[in-house]
Amino acid sequence: MRFNLVYSKFEKEKWFDHIETNDWVHEKRIIPNCLNAPPKVFVGDSDDDPMGKEVLLEFNTRERDNDFTLPYLRGECNFDAREVFLQDVSDEELKNQINIFPIFPTSPAVCFRFSPFTDYLSKREIKLIKDGTLKLVIVNSSEAFEFEYVQALEENLKKVGLDKIEIIITTSDLSCADKWKKHKLDDSDDLIYKSVCNIRFVPINYYSTGLFISEQWFSDMKDKGIVPLQDSFLEKLKEKKKYKYLNYNGVGKPHRYYITSEICRKQLDKYGLNSYLCWDSTPEDDLRIVEELFEGVKSSEAYKYFKIFNERLPLILDYDKDVHKDGHRYSNLEHMVDSYFSIVTESLYFGYEHGIIPENLQYIPVFLTEKTFRTLLYHPFILVAAPHSLKHLRESGYKTFPQLFDESYDDIEDTVERLKFINNEIERVCNMDYETLHKIHVNEIIPTIKHNQKIFFDTNVKTLYEKFFKEIFNV
Repeated sequence: MRFNLVYSKFEKEKWFDHIETNDWVHEKRIIPNCLNAPPKVFVGDSDDDPMGKEVLLEFNTRERDNDFTLPYLRGECNFDAREVFLQDVSDEELKNQINIFPIFPTSPAVCFRFSPFTDYLSKREIKLIKDGTLKLVIVNSSEAFEFEYVQALEENLKKVGLDKIEIIITTSDLSCADKWKKHKLDDSDDLIYKSVCNIRFVPINYYSTGLFISEQWFSDMKDKGIVPLQDSFLEKLKEKKKYKYLNYNGVGKPHRYYITSEICRKQLDKYGLNSYLCWDSTPEDDLRIVEELFEGVKSSEAYKYFKIFNERLPLILDYDKDVHKDGHRYSNLEHMVDSYFSIVTESLYFGYEHGIIPENLQYIPVFLTEKTFRTLLYHPFILVAAPHSLKHLRESGYKTFPQLFDESYDDIEDTVERLKFINNEIERVCNMDYETLHKIHVNEIIPTIKHNQKIFFDTNVKTLYEKFFKEIFNV
């Protein structure tokens, strides 16, 4: 597969490397498209740029969105990709080639609403996009695209005359493309917002490729016989366990708050390992959203317990919120070996909890991250995520765990009712005796884990990305 990644410029810029040396340094870097100021402006605390300083500082070196960098495209995928800079080529030279003009929206609110990237497209770039020479691709492959920003994006595309041109948005939301098609076909008069642009979403199951796994993490797990499962480690898995479950929570979110507080209220915490580190949130924020979503919650026993639960936070297992140990890649081997199942609280549950979402666009993304894929390598799990998430996993060849859980929760589309059902399932399985849990684990769960590892490591990255880019190119 042959195509170009097109950027406006490649410059030798003077900028402040505040992360490593605290000195002014010269470094050659690709300047991300539509960056609205010289690089040195973005190393301070200002966040009024469309891309954010992280894009510049980590561009072509970071793991996220590396599906649009040469090392990945050439190395992992064996594609004939190259970088082209508009400052070095004529319009004629770009003709009859496949040219991607990527935008990296580190901060969607800024990039689409407050300081839209479209304000920084040159006349030449707009012309090349309009005549089809450049394909504008908003790279969001490692995240679920937040639909609350679609209207602002379309308004700004229209301002520069790009409302009729096909714009691609990549996303890890596996349900996004289908839901957007349904929205586009909705002709009802009561729509709050009707799409006016030619936007097409291209999904990719980013985390299924294992891109989240650090080399060190993988090496450690391989050395210990965990991935792929070896007989020596299988014997450890067959040992009786001290705990029934493992419940990791870093960033505080309403669904995590509700599940973990209910575990503690019902005194199920004695059966498991629980963390709730309150990264990037406060219990008060989580409680406020729970109050808004749960009708009648203020009169419930759960609500009476929230104050007690707040006083217990943060819940710490082996490291606190100030210790960043391999980030989301980190899993404690002792926790894995010494518990029978995991409670996986995914990144998104209610949808976009913190934004104002037009009602007709409101839905819950099927967004399966490292939290799910990290766990299926070694543990059965109940999944606190969007409806039909288990369905998507099964369609990819994975097996889930009906041996332990009533997985009909996956079909419950009402978010509150699904959460209540999951909460009850956690309680039911926690009340199973250890002998029963152990028998199921040895006889039924371990073979499933072996199967899931095979599916995960047999995933052909090149084939997956060939399909992904062909869909982008519409070929």
